Amino acid sequence: MQLNLSRASAFAFLVSAGACQPPQGTLVKGTFEDADTVLVAKLLPDGIEYIDTLATRGGSFSIDLEVLPDQPEIFMFERPGGLRISIVARKGERITLKADKDEEGYNYTIRGSEESARILAINQVIGKLYETVDTLNAVSQRKMSDPNFSAVRDSLNEVYRTTIDDTRKSLVTMLRAQPGSMTNMFIFPLGMGQDLLINPVEYLPLYDSVAEAMTLALPGNKHVERFNERVVSVRKRVETEQIMMKAMSALEPGAEVADIEMTGTDGRKHRLSELKGKVVLVDFWASWCRPCRQESPFMVALYDKYKGKGLEILSISLDGVQDQPDAAGDWIRAIEEDGLKWPLHLSDLQGWSSLAVRTYGFGSIPFTLLVDREGKLIEKGLRGEPLEQAIQKSL
Repeated sequence: MQLNLSRASAFAFLVSAGACQPPQGTLVKGTFEDADTVLVAKLLPDGIEYIDTLATRGGSFSIDLEVLPDQPEIFMFERPGGLRISIVARKGERITLKADKDEEGYNYTIRGSEESARILAINQVIGKLYETVDTLNAVSQRKMSDPNFSAVRDSLNEVYRTTIDDTRKSLVTMLRAQPGSMTNMFIFPLGMGQDLLINPVEYLPLYDSVAEAMTLALPGNKHVERFNERVVSVRKRVETEQIMMKAMSALEPGAEVADIEMTGTDGRKHRLSELKGKVVLVDFWASWCRPCRQESPFMVALYDKYKGKGLEILSISLDGVQDQPDAAGDWIRAIEEDGLKWPLHLSDLQGWSSLAVRTYGFGSIPFTLLVDREGKLIEKGLRGEPLEQAIQKSL
């Protein structure tokens, strides 16, 4: 792994609010050093709604928030262009905040709300990770010209991996200790770069148990309902990924290739098994896939060169992606434009939801399977010269 780390936002879920209200019994007093104004926002299930701009007196401010009984709300207090502090407000609470002028959101003080203090604890866990990453990056830059940089990099990477593991363990411990807390919504989006710290593939049961506990603790809460919707979506995605991984792992040389039935350009159903007795090049592509289209002349040349020796090509298209209003037309036109002269062209016009993806588990196109005369896999994923060499050996 190269040590090239980016800083993720600890505030992926922080946000939004509603308009100056008369006192409603939830009072927030705060001091943001050197802040002339403080923005107040309320977190809604679908985003942020800024509700007020408070003028401060020497950085101090106060506001009464409207909060319904038994339905906590999440608010954010923001120094324009800088610090953001999120709180969970319950009716009747008296909450105090304090942050100095250089605070980034990990060491402010908060009193009067246990759940808001837990948000701070979450931010401190992730803040410690970011500080370590910043240090590792600085060392990496400083040591780049060192003749032993490769050993230095390995050492830094080991520290990085250990820090990630420790951070993950801390967050998992927090989730398991208070699975019904509304503040758990701040934990699941946390990550480094594009990688979530609480990976749903590994921690799906934890997602489910937290969703169940939050629903019991806060029935009817809009934030919890939206969180549950996300968990359902995550579960479906994980299940699909697991199916694909299982399908791909089954594609080993010598293994029997799963059969598939799809509709051809002639409107009839066709199966891969119809071609037993021939060496079959199964080509997964789409009219919208530029690399696939660039491969077309090579595929046509292969067909012309080896069709008389027992090679057949079966093309399966992933046309039908979102924002493709005439998928069938695009598919047929691409076949004609590229001169794909072999007879079997199949598709269910479902894009990446295609049966082909679930059956064979590939995650990018162009992708190929080379199948022998008995329906067993010769090799997968070959292109260019390695593909032609494999065809020559198999015929």
